[in-house]
Amino acid sequence: MRCPSRREILAGVGSVGATAALAGCLDDGFDGPSDAPPASEFRSWLPAPSASRSDAITLYDADVAAVGEHRDALPASTFGNLVETVLTGRFGQYLATEHVEEVVQMVQERVVLVRTDRSDDQLTAALTDAGLSEVATYGDVPLYSRRDGPAPTTQMPTDETDDDDPSTEVMTTTGEDPSTRMSSREWPETVAVVDGVLVQGAGEPGRDSVETVLDARAGATDRLLEVSDPHATLYDRVDESHIRAVGPPVVGATQNHLPGVTALAFTWTVGAEQTEFAAVSTVRDGEGPTAEQFSSFVRSKLPTDRYAGFEPTVDGSVRTVTASVDTGRFAPFSNGSPDDGDGAPVIEFEFDYDMDAGTVTIANGGGGSVAAARLHVNVAESRADTQFADEHETFAAGDAITVDISGVERGAAVQVIWTSADGDAAQIVAESVVPSSASDRE
Repeated sequence: MRCPSRREILAGVGSVGATAALAGCLDDGFDGPSDAPPASEFRSWLPAPSASRSDAITLYDADVAAVGEHRDALPASTFGNLVETVLTGRFGQYLATEHVEEVVQMVQERVVLVRTDRSDDQLTAALTDAGLSEVATYGDVPLYSRRDGPAPTTQMPTDETDDDDPSTEVMTTTGEDPSTRMSSREWPETVAVVDGVLVQGAGEPGRDSVETVLDARAGATDRLLEVSDPHATLYDRVDESHIRAVGPPVVGATQNHLPGVTALAFTWTVGAEQTEFAAVSTVRDGEGPTAEQFSSFVRSKLPTDRYAGFEPTVDGSVRTVTASVDTGRFAPFSNGSPDDGDGAPVIEFEFDYDMDAGTVTIANGGGGSVAAARLHVNVAESRADTQFADEHETFAAGDAITVDISGVERGAAVQVIWTSADGDAAQIVAESVVPSSASDRE
């Protein structure tokens, strides 16, 4: 089975930090009951910004099982693109899509929670068959990775300890000095199995992200939906929908087109013939766009040749726009070419400098996809020798290019510039500076 290619998530909700997505490519091979909690409890595992690495929280949330019931009515690529976007990391190597109930991806944290119809024993067996092994426990929750070696035991923070580090090591199987604890750089992938849920953290901070989610699950740290009124309000309004992109309205954007808006959700409820769309925003008292202004913004983010029946409403501090689309023409992503749409992509561009090698690696840390030919790199106001289109057709989450900066003065600008398909518009979508020392790169 060929996994689907990536597609661009709708740019109406900003997104940062997602990793490359693969899902649903292998057989199931299991039967049995699920340990998974209901969706309402499952979402309580989401930690608040105060416990996270980012002040912004953007979520991709999908009831995969509900959408799957109408899979035959959807365009051929839509279901695969949906699963690929909300499932980051390597779940496709050990969990077939038909066993996925719901997914919530915390974009900035590069962590994804997958509620399944599998028991913990079945999930553990699937991870083991895929080559992962238990490398640690956090509280009583096992953590898995591809790293070989003994499994240390860590404890969760409690009121009885003054240690603010939730990954403090209290015992190891070999009795080594706690200062030798494996760093997050040695954990390219960390997966927790608990209550029929897989929690995966990708990249260097993966283990820390997973442990933060487990803290929220246990009530040991602040929870997003308990401390963030905008997120709680949006979820209350869109709880019955099947696909949700929830978060700040302009993360990664260069201009706030919705002043006064504190949070924004784009949602879809998939039916056999019609898919109902709703965009919902929360605004500060006395601020925010009018219903008509919000409707105009939403329409600019959707292919209006497919959507119809736009209806704006105002309810106190909440703005809502509803519409519908034929399910046979529905896709929450660019339908076909990544050139669809006329706006700059919302992407977190990551710059990783290697001053010894004289290079900078520019990566798509998460967000949308874009035709590589629409992007180019300038270094010190000159076009770089290596460009995105030299190595990619579509620049998607997880993709990267390495650009030569040898001989470039420290402090010189490195810019990523997007150009519209017709060439009439151009915009700097990311910018960094060549560091003068190793400390500047921290």
